[in-house]
Amino acid sequence: MNLLLKLKLKQELKKLNVSNSNITIIQSKDGVIVARVQVNATSYIIKYFQKDEHKREIKNYKILKSLSIPTINLLRSTDSSILMEDISQSDIFRLAAKEDLDDVVVASQIAEWYKLLHTSSKNFDTEIYDETDLITKENTDKFFKINRKH
Repeated sequence: MNLLLKLKLKQELKKLNVSNSNITIIQSKDGVIVARVQVNATSYIIKYFQKDEHKREIKNYKILKSLSIPTINLLRSTDSSILMEDISQSDIFRLAAKEDLDDVVVASQIAEWYKLLHTSSKNFDTEIYDETDLITKENTDKFFKINRKH
């Protein structure tokens, strides 16, 4: 299975004009394959979407860029994949950690990013997948009540 996925990723990378690369699959879950692509001294991340329902992410990254919302740099895309900067080499971004929500400064920065996302996207003629539907006044009050105890 791993060999078949790597062959498919090689095909996608060829469409993205990336060659002579070493591929390490990071995750393969529910039709989304995430892999690190090493080209000489630089690494990138490719996300390959086997299911149409997940391909919305390709469009969403393009929308974020067009709205000037800070996000991981999207370098190239096909109809089924995106090639982006490797966050482990980013000077700006890093992977989130569970503890980030315990840090009021970091949690506030995350909230500001989501506020910018949804304020900016309201005027855009498309629906962006909205994970913030669970952020309500009641849930926010509950979050701060729990964190004040710590």
